[in-house]
Amino acid sequence: MLYPFTLRDTLLRFAEVEAFDLIASEAILNEVVRNLVAVGAITERDAVRLAGAITSAFPEAIIDQAAIDVLEPAMTNDHGDRHVLAAAVTSGAKLIVTHNLRHFPARALAPFGIEAQTPGVFLDNLFELAPGRAVAVVRQQSADMKRPPRSVAEILGMLDRSGAPVFAAKVAAQLGVIPAPRPQ
Repeated sequence: MLYPFTLRDTLLRFAEVEAFDLIASEAILNEVVRNLVAVGAITERDAVRLAGAITSAFPEAIIDQAAIDVLEPAMTNDHGDRHVLAAAVTSGAKLIVTHNLRHFPARALAPFGIEAQTPGVFLDNLFELAPGRAVAVVRQQSADMKRPPRSVAEILGMLDRSGAPVFAAKVAAQLGVIPAPRPQ
């Protein structure tokens, strides 16, 4: 859920305004670092800095790794993502936000009352709960972007291309803008 950049930034901004409780662990953040570097999204130094910034901004979000390690062997989802489900169970989360729904089948989540959603569906649900807050988050995101500056329309275009087209369209409709197409 933590890449591409604009999608990650939007999700973290929603956590910052307490639209949801972010949950992470040392293993999850290490995986984020590995994946961001592996796909060439950012350098290892920047990825480590990002993980540190998340930990600093959301210290209450970091679940004790020892508690996760105890539960992980009992998880029945994809082996490589059992630590994520164990973190969700440990924290009492009811939702896992991921692009990779295949690793979190309903049969593995149901015993714990947990659901998996894509970031796009999750953002759409956040919009439905509080459209004004969603618009404010995107507006602030645009206002904060300095290098390079990004208009609301550009951010919505990036979110559209990042797997959140319904959310982007709804925010665009609220603001009377058209999401910007991908730059050529």
